[in-house]
Amino acid sequence: MTSPIIDPQLLSTLQTQPETERDLLGQVNQADEQTGQALEAMGLILRRRLTLLPTFAVTGPAHVCLRLLDCTWVQSIEEDRPIHIMKLARHSGGHDE
Repeated sequence: MTSPIIDPQLLSTLQTQPETERDLLGQVNQADEQTGQALEAMGLILRRRLTLLPTFAVTGPAHVCLRLLDCTWVQSIEEDRPIHIMKLARHSGGHDE
C-alpha cells in the first residue's frame, strides 16, 4: 500500500510495529471540534490542535494511526518530532560597536 499523504518509511514503520505508541501530526481539512472527536473515537489521544495549518498532534498505537489513511479529511501524516531552534548571531548592520 502506498499513499501520497505519508512518507513510505513512516508507513513501513507503522505497519511493522503495530503495537508501538507513535506521536504523529495529522494535517486535516479543518481542525475543528468535530474532527477532534472523530480522532478520539478512533482511539487516538489528542495532544494539541493547531489552527494556522489545520493539524492535530495525536498519540496512539501504530495500528490505530494507520486508520488515518482511510479518512478523506486527512491531508498528510508525519512523525511529530522535537523542534530545535538555532540562535542566530545578531548582525550589527555594518556599524562598529
